[in-house]
Amino acid sequence: AVGLAVAGDRVFASDSQTAVRVARLKPDGTLGWDADFVLPAPPGLTGPPYPTGLALTPDGKLWVCASRSNEVLRLDAATGKVEARVPVGVAPYQPAVVGGKVFVSNWGGDRVA
Repeated sequence: AVGLAVAGDRVFASDSQTAVRVARLKPDGTLGWDADFVLPAPPGLTGPPYPTGLALTPDGKLWVCASRSNEVLRLDAATGKVEARVPVGVAPYQPAVVGGKVFVSNWGGDRVA
């Protein structure tokens, strides 16, 4: 996993290929896989989007960098539904939520989106 985020009894982990995997804390204190949020293919391409970093917002949104898609995706953290796709530059790596805004570092290029 490249990206990790925690909300309550859930742990979100990007699988570096096609999805964000969700583990849930069980009553016995162990974690078990609960869901896979499969991400859409990059626009105009086939193949995986390569999810990297993750960030959660207080209102239950999960921001996911899709390195191959050159975008950050906003997902509903409860359902995994993609609500928005935002182009952010070359090979985005890590989102950060600050004061209601999302900033994204990029592996490629020379800017922060």
